[in-house]
Amino acid sequence: YQDQWTNEEIQILEKFFDLKVASPPYKVNALTAFCRLLGAPACILRDCLQIMRLELMPDRNLKWSVQWCLTIPPGAHPISAPAGTPAVVVKSKMIIMLMLTRIGLMLSSNTEPQSVIVPLLYDINANTIQLVEARPPAPHTQTPAQMAIVSMLRRFAELHQNPTECAIFPSVRELMTNLVIPIQQ
Repeated sequence: YQDQWTNEEIQILEKFFDLKVASPPYKVNALTAFCRLLGAPACILRDCLQIMRLELMPDRNLKWSVQWCLTIPPGAHPISAPAGTPAVVVKSKMIIMLMLTRIGLMLSSNTEPQSVIVPLLYDINANTIQLVEARPPAPHTQTPAQMAIVSMLRRFAELHQNPTECAIFPSVRELMTNLVIPIQQ
């Protein structure tokens, strides 16, 4: 498959593996998630490589930076799997767990930057992406961040009408570029 991948793509994959999988704390579930990702179709893996590139080399022109969560972080609502389990599942649908962190917006000097866990569900056959929601979805239990993400992904799905282009990276880039989450008081 060497002719299928550029040297830059292979280097990104290697660097991501070194930083996220083969570094302390060593987690077998992170390795499991990474291996599942490698088994994804090439067009999907290419989109995932673009997200890895943005994590390794953040684009300061975006509102949000991205961090790929290979294991489910604590409190990742509405994921029902325990924290620490592999966060990448590839079958007819794919689950991707990302953490977005607001770049440059500090509410005060003693607060952490605004961050949100974004569990995404990508339907491989339909080429659609949405936020993983609790079953049944209850709008009154959604946080302002979840409501904003759901709204943006719905709007993206309406506008993204290119069936030959994988929807993962364009939708994540849309979130990183335009997501606005109301600040909770």
